[in-house]
Parts: sequence; structure tokens; C-alpha cells
Amino acid sequence: MTIEILFMLFIFGLLFGSFGGMAVYRIPRDIPLGMKVKTRSFCTQCKKKICWYDNIPVFSYIFLGGKCRKCKKPISIVYPLVELLVACSFVFVARIYMWSPASDLQTHVLFFGDLYFFWTLVVLTFIDLEFRIIPDRFSLGNWGVSAALVLFNWIKFDAPLTDALLGGLLGFGIFFSIGWFYEKIKGVEGLGFGDVKMMGWLGTWLGITGLPVLVLTASLTGLVVGVIVMIKERVI
Repeated sequence: MTIEILFMLFIFGLLFGSFGGMAVYRIPRDIPLGMKVKTRSFCTQCKKKICWYDNIPVFSYIFLGGKCRKCKKPISIVYPLVELLVACSFVFVARIYMWSPASDLQTHVLFFGDLYFFWTLVVLTFIDLEFRIIPDRFSLGNWGVSAALVLFNWIKFDAPLTDALLGGLLGFGIFFSIGWFYEKIKGVEGLGFGDVKMMGWLGTWLGITGLPVLVLTASLTGLVVGVIVMIKERVI
């Protein structure tokens, strides 16, 4: 682990964060991401295409003063925030694993798995804040990804499979029960099914040993998000 590796991962994090910012805007609006057919980035206000030099993560936002070069309307602060959060999470994960290109295969699998899931969580946070949804491409897709990684670790490195299975079942079951009982008592939905599925794939990836931290983190995050939404809607 060297400063050069951390710097490289920070830059990669900014690039993936730029893609994440695009995903935050496009996925809930059913706009293609450009994975199959190339689609240029555009201003969400005037819809004009953005030149590459105005699309450099964080720096372009600062250089442009947070405004579109063409229409002069404000650019959402979400974009640089997503870019910075993803970049910082990449560095954080690298420090946790003390990762380097010379790391062993199992470390590579765990490391890149965590990078993807951290990227996902940043993107989902901002989608959920604005639309209060967790798209199935993440809630179900990530369950498939986590299950595939767990199976690979089990087959290749004899990692415990029971831990992951119980983590997934309990992660899903606990939050499904909370949502079900809340709806029965209050008569309104208190926990979206997307959140329940998300706890399932996170439980699968982290295992039952990581479940207490997951439940605590989810509860605290839900509290913070709830307060932000209420302030935004002037409920409090």
C-alpha cells in the first residue's frame, strides 16, 4: 500500500463517481446509460451536450462555478458529491484491505466486490433521497452479484457458505418482518420492499457476523435520511 496506489484509486473513484452521477439522474428516469449505444452527457436544464473538458469530475464543476457553460443555469451539487464520495470510498476500501496489484486472488475478489458495492450504495443513496426507490437492477442484481462472489469464494477458497446464507436470510427476514408488522399496525407502508431486498444482498455479502453492524448502520442511516426528507418537505 503506497501513496501512489491510493492516489490512483482516488482518480479511478472520481471517474466511476462521474458515471455514478449519471446513473443517479438517468436510472430513475429510464434514460439509457449509454452502455449499449453511446450517448453523450448533457445538461439537465438546456439538454445541450457537454464537452469533455466540461465533464472532468469535480474540477469542471469548480471551474464552471457550478453552472452550465451554455445556459448558465446551476448544475446539481449531487454530481461532485457522488464523485467525491465514490473516490473517498475507493481509498477507504483500499486502506481496509491494504490492497495492491500484488495482493492474492482472494483479496482481489473481496476488494473489487467491496468497491462495486460501495459505488452502488452511494448511487442508491441519492436515488432514494430524491425518488424514494431502490431500482431492481440494484436490489435484485446485487443479490445475484453477491451470491456469485460468495459461491466463488466458497469453491475457490473454501470460505464458509453458511455464514452468507444465514446473513442473506436474516437480513431479508428481519427487515421484511419490520415492514410487515408496521404496515399491519399503522395501515401504511413503513419500509419499501426495495430496502428489504437490499438488506438481503448486503446480508449475503457481509454474512451473519456482519449483520449486527449492518442493522445498526441501516437504522442510523434511515433516521438521518428520514430527517433530511422531512426537512426538505418542511414537515419539521
